[in-house]
Amino acid sequence: MHFHSLSQVISEFRTSNFIHLSKGQDSIVRRIEAKAADLVGMAQSFVEPLQIVRYKEGQFFDMHHDAGTLLDDGSVELVAPRRFATLFLYLNTLPDGQGHTEFPLAGVSMRPERGCGVLWCNINKEGEPDPRTIHKACAVVGEGVVKYGVNIWISENDHQSLALVKSKTLLKRP
Repeated sequence: MHFHSLSQVISEFRTSNFIHLSKGQDSIVRRIEAKAADLVGMAQSFVEPLQIVRYKEGQFFDMHHDAGTLLDDGSVELVAPRRFATLFLYLNTLPDGQGHTEFPLAGVSMRPERGCGVLWCNINKEGEPDPRTIHKACAVVGEGVVKYGVNIWISENDHQSLALVKSKTLLKRP
């Protein structure tokens, strides 16, 4: 597998580690991209490179919106490219109350459970950010408790140019 370097974000809003996988890097990533695209009825090329996230003890991601910047007044300023949809997959199960994904305006709290995920549309029918999808990743609490997940964003841009180009050179036997 090809990984970009592990990144850590530390701010008052987000404390986590993440890594991006290369677009279409292998058959597993391509199948995940294809399934996500199929779920929202778009071409696989509109799926951004997958992001694997890790939250260790005390780490969280405060209120935010995947299609733009959450402003102090609660509105969202769009950022290009618009992320039409987000599919977040949980890679492990956590105890109740640990690392939930919460959507306060929608009254929804998702418990991390291995093999499950949550899909939401970031944009309303007018093409504007849907405030109901403002969400947060609640803190993980307890020594040794870790949350793993995958962010899959489907946006308005074609990302196929980011895919790894495989050599078509054939090896000849001596």
